[in-house]
Amino acid sequence: MGGCNLFLYADFDTPEEKHQLRAMQQQKVAEMVRKIQSGEYPQKLEVILAAVYHQEHDIQDIESKFHADKARQLGWAVLFGIAVQFYVVFRVKAGRKNATAKS
Repeated sequence: MGGCNLFLYADFDTPEEKHQLRAMQQQKVAEMVRKIQSGEYPQKLEVILAAVYHQEHDIQDIESKFHADKARQLGWAVLFGIAVQFYVVFRVKAGRKNATAKS
């Protein structure tokens, strides 16, 4: 059971995916700073905090979709592994029955 806990905390993000997420976040922050400096945004703290809050949740949504996709792939891989094990077991049993029938 301890091995399962370690697997749950494994990092599924590749360095490229982490870089893409960081780049997206930096791009959104730079856009927000540009808008504040140009006067498009009213420089109210509430507006800035709301924008940061929404950016953070956008990134979390992207990460949650990514992890859901990886979990789905892992589920299919486990199911495939179980099917292969059943196939091997039944092939070995069939081989033993044929060997004893010939003897």
